Amino acid sequence: MKLIYAAQIGLFDDWAHTVQIMKMCEAFSENGLEVELVVPKRKNLKNLDPFVYNHTKKIFKITKLPYIDIFLGNSNPFFYWLRLVSFLVSAKTYLMFADFDILYTREIYAGLFFSNVIMERHSFPTNTRKIYKHILQKVSRIVVLTSFIKSKIVEIGIAQDKIIVCPDAVQLEDFSNIATIQKARTKLSLSTEDFLFGYIGTLKTMGMEKGVGCAIEALNHLPSNYKLYVVGGELYDIDYYKKIAESSLVSDRVIFAGRVLHKDVPLYISACDALVAPFPENEHYSYFMSPLKIFEYMASQRPIIASDLPSLREVLTDGETAILIPPSDAISLAKAIQTISVDNELAESLVKRAYDEVIKNYTWKIRAKNILNSLK
Repeated sequence: MKLIYAAQIGLFDDWAHTVQIMKMCEAFSENGLEVELVVPKRKNLKNLDPFVYNHTKKIFKITKLPYIDIFLGNSNPFFYWLRLVSFLVSAKTYLMFADFDILYTREIYAGLFFSNVIMERHSFPTNTRKIYKHILQKVSRIVVLTSFIKSKIVEIGIAQDKIIVCPDAVQLEDFSNIATIQKARTKLSLSTEDFLFGYIGTLKTMGMEKGVGCAIEALNHLPSNYKLYVVGGELYDIDYYKKIAESSLVSDRVIFAGRVLHKDVPLYISACDALVAPFPENEHYSYFMSPLKIFEYMASQRPIIASDLPSLREVLTDGETAILIPPSDAISLAKAIQTISVDNELAESLVKRAYDEVIKNYTWKIRAKNILNSLK
């Protein structure tokens, strides 16, 4: 059986959605399917290997299709639509002559070009519901990240048995040989004397903060040997948070590693004593997200402290797999970090249960299998 995954992505974008799509293609392949990822043909000036870059096994095919490659920033809607439509037209033409059994995509407007497609959705629109309903009525199956997204889609008249909830996941093999804290810090030239709590990933989503400011503020409520390790982020976002750290008089206690390759994330995570995800409370973070960092945290066998939000409660359980704290509460975050640092029994219990949970339910291979089983 052959699956084609159509995605308007750059293979070297360094964004979570690119990693997620590559990992899903790998996972579908590991479930016995012949997989072909169809993407726009973009310039690869450094002649990079997309499988190596995205830390993915070379067990599926990548086909690059011609499209109108004009990029003047995501803020320009005309060029965004030009790129998208030109890719979908190119994909439509290509697929007319392709032999496949399943078409899978995250591109909502692909539903205007194709029928009998599996559509994965990570959001719900506020102002295009009629088009959204028209498209989703045509697709064969809808995959969503959270039960809230499912409920919103059901509200517009889509049958609930057409929708499957599948949170994101992790590749366990990436964390199978995770380094000890000592070895990781030696390799990364970090002090072995400090208690290091880490934040891993992009620093903002759609311009919205993701809790790094809260983590910086928490340092004011912690002893001086507690430090924050921030891994990821655009340079302008890093500069923004450096200024916040300076104004909070804790700049010497915040270490910015910058953006790293996805294959190197386990090393940076392994340098941390604890991992934090102090998301603020808003509609997107509360109901729509299923952040890759949470599953990577669970696989890393480090204790997790995260915001108590409905989306995260679908994966994490307070006191069992993580400590959940009120959103944007730096004092509660600091208290939870200190609790983890002094209560070894609790920390070890959280780590074990989180790891058992991710092994059982949240690998890419299991996610792909659940999706394929829903088609039977």
